[in-house]
Amino acid sequence: MWDWLRGCTADGTLLIFDRGFYDFTEFAALMTTGVAWITRLKKASYRVQRTLTHTPQVVDQIIELGHKRGRAKPIIVRLVEIRRENTWYRYITSVTNPVDLPPYLVADLYGRRWHIETDEWSS
Repeated sequence: MWDWLRGCTADGTLLIFDRGFYDFTEFAALMTTGVAWITRLKKASYRVQRTLTHTPQVVDQIIELGHKRGRAKPIIVRLVEIRRENTWYRYITSVTNPVDLPPYLVADLYGRRWHIETDEWSS
């Protein structure tokens, strides 16, 4: 599936992956072709490179994902954490500039992923 996906997505495409599709090597390969992505963060090791925003409701950081020894090489991505009531939601994206993709838009797009597939969100 990954080969097919890389072959049919154009530079500038934004993909939204469910957490079931989680592969650092494939995420990195998509990034090299100019394809951006968003997904929820599973349990993973990472190292903070830079904090962009830190408020009681939003933490937005550039991180090195998968920095511990493992099968995949580490990748630089953005970790967006959004607090809704008492729960923090954690997303990662290859779009590292928050001007291009603000934190709340990351969360909103991920939340709409099923509606995007069914085209219900455009009506």
